[in-house]
Amino acid sequence: MAMVIHSCGSNPAGTSEAEVSIDRDGKISLFSGTSDQGSEQQTTLRQMVAEVLGVSIDDVGGANADTAICPFDSGPFSSRTVYATGIAASRAAEEAKKKLLDQGSIFFGTAAGNLTLAKKSVRVRADASKRVTVGELARLAGGRILGRGVHNGKEDHLFAYGFAAAFAEVEVDIETGEVKIVRLVSSHDVGRAINPMIVEGQILGGAAQGLGYALTEGFCFDQRTGTALNQWFLDLRTPSVLDMPNIEPVMVELGEPTHPFGAKGCSEISYVGVAPAIANAICHATGARVTVLPMTPDVVLKALHEAKRNGA
Repeated sequence: MAMVIHSCGSNPAGTSEAEVSIDRDGKISLFSGTSDQGSEQQTTLRQMVAEVLGVSIDDVGGANADTAICPFDSGPFSSRTVYATGIAASRAAEEAKKKLLDQGSIFFGTAAGNLTLAKKSVRVRADASKRVTVGELARLAGGRILGRGVHNGKEDHLFAYGFAAAFAEVEVDIETGEVKIVRLVSSHDVGRAINPMIVEGQILGGAAQGLGYALTEGFCFDQRTGTALNQWFLDLRTPSVLDMPNIEPVMVELGEPTHPFGAKGCSEISYVGVAPAIANAICHATGARVTVLPMTPDVVLKALHEAKRNGA
């Protein structure tokens, strides 16, 4: 077993900005400067905006990482997108919602507190037949309603950390040093899984990356020239789908109080615990403590011989 704690978006050096725009046609758009690295962060961010505005995710479009039209974002480092950019996007959606209700207050001649927002229209709470579309309110507001949100790590003073546990069951061939992963369980406190399928994919992908880091991926260098001898991905022994053992992802949803939807990042933390868990399992099975990565058969054999000499 290995226990892990990791930053999940509260890096004080980061800043995220987001804009939510509603035009005269009722089109809702999220503009974010963060790039998507393959784990569908934009889907999760749009889910948050849709939730605030009471619409379907299919109603939220927009763009990301286009510096010509998107606001600034420090980038998706330190597992920060769902947490930091999610806070910015939620704040932008909340501001857009407030402006819609304020405009609806003028339209109906009643206090904003007497209105509700649902299904792309503003309605009077006491009489649901009295409604006006968000597109019409945007037109009356000059053609567009815009909400802006910012998360600044230095000013917000919001800090969140992820917690995880990795469990590995292994079989070790003491004659060859080969390690076989029988079972790998990866458990994560994700705060709240905004999109469980995406979070599960993140955990599985991180576990696969951790397996490569633990067992196969390593650079070999020419001792005379210092040249890397395996410079290409095909030579790095990155695990393929054929190399994957039974990986069991576990999501623990305890909620993160500093995030509007209780979420926090589950990116880098998903691979951090894999290697130490495997090393601990090897030690439990053989008494040999492996301290070098990757734990290739020759490295494991050396550790086994040292343990034998030391009487382990």
